[in-house]
Amino acid sequence: MRRSDGWAISHGQGRHWRDLVHAWWDKFGPRWVSAGELLDLALERDLLGSIVRDKTQRAQKIRLGKALSSARDRHFAHYRLVAGRNSNAKTAQYRLIDVEAGDDENAPPGEQLSLDATGGQA
Repeated sequence: MRRSDGWAISHGQGRHWRDLVHAWWDKFGPRWVSAGELLDLALERDLLGSIVRDKTQRAQKIRLGKALSSARDRHFAHYRLVAGRNSNAKTAQYRLIDVEAGDDENAPPGEQLSLDATGGQA
């Protein structure tokens, strides 16, 4: 998998990300979620083992958060990973946009939203 900016994902790593993205969409749809929620999903379904292999949950969450931030605006299948920030909790939030459904037009690359405490757009 290759993007126009030259960033490439190895075949094996790309498959693991696609597996996570499909499980993510099935569970959360387009709503904003935290790295902690995605970590729970990844551990529950044994996904992204190479990223969340650390011993402590805190270390796993940090590694996953960094990986998610690095993957911001990348496409996996027909989903684009978008990052935002919950200004109340001062935490990163992530969501998927279904580009085939035309949702991509409403979310520019690098979207940074102010979210209320419930994860909704403020």
